Amino acid sequence: MPVLVRTTAPPRTAGGSSKTLNAPLIPGSAYTLQVAALGKEADALELAARLQKKKFPAFVLSPQADKYYRVQVGPYADPKAADAARKGLEAQVLKPS
Repeated sequence: MPVLVRTTAPPRTAGGSSKTLNAPLIPGSAYTLQVAALGKEADALELAARLQKKKFPAFVLSPQADKYYRVQVGPYADPKAADAARKGLEAQVLKPS
């Protein structure tokens, strides 16, 4: 299940890292949905690409100290928009098998 994350850090830029897939500029008050935290870059990039094909604004954050690639969707200006996206993800992508 996607987790709603409110960004409280200063805005981050979409640097030229090869480990980032279309990371948007994210304002400090934005909301994003974390879909997964994966240990392999290729897996994270592939998941983000599949989400993008389904029209979700997905991107991958480079790993920090914990060494996980975070697949996120967003940013959204308010929690209602993020919740609507979460419901769409659950219905279209994260259906139980």
